[in-house]
Amino acid sequence: MPAFVGRVYLFKALDAFVLIYPLYTVMFVAHGLTPVQVSATLMAWSITAFILQIPSGVLADRYSRRWILAGAQVLRVIGFLVWIASPSFLSAVVGMMLWGAKSAFTNGVFEALVYDELHGEGQAEDYSRVIGRAQGVGFAAVLA
Repeated sequence: MPAFVGRVYLFKALDAFVLIYPLYTVMFVAHGLTPVQVSATLMAWSITAFILQIPSGVLADRYSRRWILAGAQVLRVIGFLVWIASPSFLSAVVGMMLWGAKSAFTNGVFEALVYDELHGEGQAEDYSRVIGRAQGVGFAAVLA
């Protein structure tokens, strides 16, 4: 189990360590977006993440959680590429929607995967500790 827990922490750190966090708003403004448009992109992220929470859980119950987590990261990368390829309000919204989809497909799926793996090893009682530490690692990665 220690190797799995190490991978949990590594995934959470890499998932949260996004160098563009402090820059995307500046980038959007540099591409000519108004403050209202920047706010609209953030709303697009939030709404997409909210709407896709239940479908992501359904998919996680039917398909490989590992593949869903990998696919979620691909969605985020595609979102970044959309921003780079076409610096406009529409591309900013599309990119944020892809990032919102990534968030929806990562949140519950990740926690379900961790629980299932721990349960399979007879270590389900460690779930809260492992998830709590993983969230701490993710928070530290954001601050890094």
